[in-house]
Amino acid sequence: MGYSCTPKRYQMDVIRSISSYALIMAFDSHNVDESTATVDIAVPAGIEVQVSITFQQTYRQIISETWLSDDSLNKEEFYASDHPEKSGDSTTPAETIERQLKLRFLYFIEGRQRPIPSEMLEVITESQEADSLTLLIFARDESSSRPTDSSDSDMFARVTLYDPSSPAVEHGLGGATTVPESGDEGTTSNAEEPQYVAPDLSNIQAEIVPGLNKAYQYFIFFRFNKISGFRDTMKSEIIPVISTAKDVFDMLKKKDFPSSGLPNTDWEYVGCSVGFSAIGLSKLGLDDYLYDEAFHRGQKQDAKDLGDKGTESEGDFFPDWEDKYLEEIHGVFQITAHNDSKGKAFVYQLKQAFSYSKGIKTVLSFQTQFRPHPDTPNEHFGFRDGISKPEMEGYTFDDELPIRFPGSPVVDPGCLRLRQLVPEFNSFLRENGVKLFPSLTPEDAADKLGARMFGRWKSGTPIVHSPDEDDKSISEDNDKINNFQYPADQEACPFAAHTQKSYPRTNMPGSNDHLFRRASIPYGFELDASEISTSTTQQDRGLLFLCYQSSIERGFKYTQQRFNNPDFPFSPLQSEKPGHDAVLGSSPRYMTGANPEKPTEKLSIPFRFVEARGGEYFFMPSISTLNKIANE
Repeated sequence: MGYSCTPKRYQMDVIRSISSYALIMAFDSHNVDESTATVDIAVPAGIEVQVSITFQQTYRQIISETWLSDDSLNKEEFYASDHPEKSGDSTTPAETIERQLKLRFLYFIEGRQRPIPSEMLEVITESQEADSLTLLIFARDESSSRPTDSSDSDMFARVTLYDPSSPAVEHGLGGATTVPESGDEGTTSNAEEPQYVAPDLSNIQAEIVPGLNKAYQYFIFFRFNKISGFRDTMKSEIIPVISTAKDVFDMLKKKDFPSSGLPNTDWEYVGCSVGFSAIGLSKLGLDDYLYDEAFHRGQKQDAKDLGDKGTESEGDFFPDWEDKYLEEIHGVFQITAHNDSKGKAFVYQLKQAFSYSKGIKTVLSFQTQFRPHPDTPNEHFGFRDGISKPEMEGYTFDDELPIRFPGSPVVDPGCLRLRQLVPEFNSFLRENGVKLFPSLTPEDAADKLGARMFGRWKSGTPIVHSPDEDDKSISEDNDKINNFQYPADQEACPFAAHTQKSYPRTNMPGSNDHLFRRASIPYGFELDASEISTSTTQQDRGLLFLCYQSSIERGFKYTQQRFNNPDFPFSPLQSEKPGHDAVLGSSPRYMTGANPEKPTEKLSIPFRFVEARGGEYFFMPSISTLNKIANE
């Protein structure tokens, strides 16, 4: 682009009260590469960062925020909406090592499926103090004149680097807070309050929100065979029976919908939903860019980043997936039921309808169900599942339908087959539990180690509430089971525990930005005597992991990557690294905090307990979009 920026050097005196010593450091503030519209910022150890994004136009702007730290990569993307606005803030806590922050400023031009770089960037130093530095980065898509302030730019980012332990920084949850100047306390804003717009639940597939309760679930992964036949069958047979959020929300409020995963022959309702892969949407002529790079790449291309097993050859990665998932998949139908006969009849009728129109070819079709009583709410490792989900007012709860588990985060509004090696997991707990907790019986020691690896006891009781034994009075109390925060140390719960890696709550301000709603269901047989005696998996079993989010890149993929980031989450009160996710991390790996009396001691975990066997990312359109697809 003909413009380059020589890195500017600043001196910062950083007083680390946490470590009780003074650290003076120099760092390269920023480096601009206009050919990629990227600004790189070196962030020293011990420095916290706030990034604030503002868009000046509509729809066209994208700003990606990427953190590179010790070979781990975390990425977040912000998008302009239908009116100019501040998109949001992110706060990244201080860490013990230097990190790289990369901000990329892009535009999406109609007709192009991928964004293009900004034409020009301008970086200015807004303020510089002994304990903080604020940079303003302006972007424009025209090469006439360089932007000089926010009014002259299409989008801009404010990046503040500061020492969180400095007395000069008034520090609140999630970052620095502004102290009002004298006389400002009584200032009020004349801006109008934003008007609440009720969601159109009749236009949303119910599997997304509020979710379809079920005892049985049937999956049909397909490829298009005859597009015209697919459209005709969708219009006449499928769209009229797609479950809408309004239908299910109303049934839940009337308490008509069974909440249990147990079969119920008296309940004849069958749920139906449909989703399309990026390739599938393209086959249907829908090539709009959906502002989600992960979705457009597809899950197979992301397999290496997700930590899946596989092999590399000449720069390409080939995941060790089941063959059917390696085929091209255009879409998936999900059918849910409490009455197996009704569910199977619906699946048969759906397949028959498409066989007449030759609309699709089935790639993979199977049925699964929850485990038998009393293990119905538990996944195959034996731990209760589905407790902590983000809730959305007007979509999953309202005044008539309260939140089931108080303490669940309230947020603004893929499918993956995971094989679980249960005998091997149980053997690991028995072998290592007695080493860590020799005063306990072998069974109790294994249970305690399992609880510290998961973050909950098998009943669902958080170990934060009951660190030494399973207290079922808590797991049976919906007001307590999910109502807690993690301490900033590992005594009550290891940082590497699966639940804390997934959702660290107040241990990582801003973690609500990466949440997603899960709708998983176990598959496979119960353990048999031979597997128990040999501690070896002989039959396929695991979890059909389904989750729903507005951005796979910021949701599922971001969370999956931090499972394998040994530095996440970071607490300034502890010097030890958390290690990898104790349950879902890749192998070989380690965790700290397994023994609360020796929080820095590493527990080696030499193999995987969970293996990805295949999957895909799907987009679940609104009912109006499905009608558009059917009527093209």
